Amino acid sequence: MSAAAPVRSADGTRRGLLDWSLYVDEFLAARTVLSSSLFPEKPRQMLYGYRYARTAVEQITGWLQERVDGRQFGQSLRVLGSQANGLNLASVLWSYSFANLDATLNGVSIDGDMVEDAYAFWLAAYAAYHAEAAGDALFPVNGGAISNQVLEAESIEQVAGKLNSAPPAGIQRLVAAVTNYSWLLECESRQGNFSHGLYSLPDGTSLFVKEFAGLKGDWYPWSRPNDLALPSTALAIVVHVRDVQARFDAFGVAKLTPEMYGEQIAGVAAYSGGEFIAADQSWLQALQGEIKRAHRGLYESVGGWDSDQRLVAGVWSYGRMYACLIEAAGGTPSDVEALVRHRLSEYTNVNPPASLAAGAESALWSWAGSTTRETIFSPILRELGATEEADTHG
Repeated sequence: MSAAAPVRSADGTRRGLLDWSLYVDEFLAARTVLSSSLFPEKPRQMLYGYRYARTAVEQITGWLQERVDGRQFGQSLRVLGSQANGLNLASVLWSYSFANLDATLNGVSIDGDMVEDAYAFWLAAYAAYHAEAAGDALFPVNGGAISNQVLEAESIEQVAGKLNSAPPAGIQRLVAAVTNYSWLLECESRQGNFSHGLYSLPDGTSLFVKEFAGLKGDWYPWSRPNDLALPSTALAIVVHVRDVQARFDAFGVAKLTPEMYGEQIAGVAAYSGGEFIAADQSWLQALQGEIKRAHRGLYESVGGWDSDQRLVAGVWSYGRMYACLIEAAGGTPSDVEALVRHRLSEYTNVNPPASLAAGAESALWSWAGSTTRETIFSPILRELGATEEADTHG
């Protein structure tokens, strides 16, 4: 990727941020619970992560802008088994937006030019990643679904040619087991799994793709990756289905109809490390067994953490998400160390969980849950000089 100067249209960026804000309004209205069994401090954990994210995203954005523009970057991720995908792009927008919202609600000034440049980059990347989406709005509202068909026609044809047309039994159970393990590994967040599709085939059937990142756990200081026979690169499980429909949100979470689609499965393929894997019964049993063993060990570790450890772990899950973006842009381990690992350690040392004031998360989540406020990110839009537009759509 060649270096490129950041491209920004103030009106376009603010329009994109407003669309994103309106989408998040609907997203939150449908998901009002912020509770978690193993992470009971979830709202506080999220705030702790957002306060790391604000500076981290701006630094990483600057590093990326020296190498590629947002459109090129988003387009480059439209491949099977990418180191980063639409989940990472949407999660950057989410974490950076809530970080800036926290700042504005607490009277902390933001650098308007820097913030707008960052949004311009990530909105452009998101738009290019979802290049097939119809209409001008990046984020559909009023019940609209995200278009998540990100593979090119040539890739779809290649995947279809690798399908095992006699799929082993238990594919849906396997996908669910890997999803549950990934959820816990990422400190009860969705940052490790992403769904896309449906990709229509000439015979009227479809491909549904579920991708998992970081299953080996080698990013996290508390994990023991050498003990696990799990993929060290992204794993994509491609499920060939008939008579199935799907709706996706901006984070690649899919709602399939029928929900129990096992009987609709006509084939399966698996891809990791740049090559397709024989997705047969022995592969399924080996992966299922290793996931079960890894999940049990992880649960035992996480269950013993205290509150401070849970908050720090949440920040590390943000760091893994950002590290994937650096790697996807050709960054080296040294780049990841300097931009993410070192600054993660610095943040948690300088700002330990104990430094987070009691009830600090209240302002953020009270605003997010209010039924009388303007659109959620209107305080940011006002800081960027878009008051009238934000108020009009509130």
